[in-house]
Amino acid sequence: MAQTHPTGYILIVDDDADIRFALRLFFEGEGYGVAEAQHGGVALDYLRQTSHRCVVLLDINMPQVSGITVLQTVQADAALYQRHAYCVMTAQDATLPIDLARLMGTMPIRLIGKPFDLIHLLSVVTAAQARLTQP
Repeated sequence: MAQTHPTGYILIVDDDADIRFALRLFFEGEGYGVAEAQHGGVALDYLRQTSHRCVVLLDINMPQVSGITVLQTVQADAALYQRHAYCVMTAQDATLPIDLARLMGTMPIRLIGKPFDLIHLLSVVTAAQARLTQP
């Protein structure tokens, strides 16, 4: 029998279509509802309009609207800040930009390294989803 209610909702924000596709397949297989955005502008529009509380998997380096710009916008918007959980995806050997390090000091942001360890990624998303569903 098919599951009628998703485990939770995830928004994958990455300019790489292959990464979005692979993560979508993985998380749909785990029972999550998944939406995608190719850059931060699309992500912010989605987050403002959705009725779901989302775990946001957010790439930092994207054209048009970067992940850092998304997080800065979220930090200034209480509704977006409180409604969703944010996980930043970045290359493991990359040095964190100063703006991201500052945001991580003031916001509950989880850092996820690329390439992904899917078991670790699932545990991070599961924990973030659990926080979203707490009263």
